[in-house]
Amino acid sequence: MEKYINVVNNRIDDLIKITISERKQHGIGISFLDFCDPERMDFRYVAVSNEIFPQEVREKYLERMMSVPNSIIFFLIYDGNDELFYEVDLDKNSSFHQTNS
Repeated sequence: MEKYINVVNNRIDDLIKITISERKQHGIGISFLDFCDPERMDFRYVAVSNEIFPQEVREKYLERMMSVPNSIIFFLIYDGNDELFYEVDLDKNSSFHQTNS
């Protein structure tokens, strides 16, 4: 997953902008970053309230999503074999991840 993290981090500013816009329009959710084709990254934001939000993902991560500050946005990076739930705190002054990891 490390090579995908590097791709995500290289594009994080754009991914954050898109995620913020989608979250404002549709509510809390996850930006799904699909690397099933290793040559490209597909992006899709899905709100928790959307009927297409995967039940398996809801069961794994919903409690976490609802227990963190609102300044945190979520990415689910997957490649068909592995997945990584990646949190980004938009509040630069937050110590949430330092005290609650």
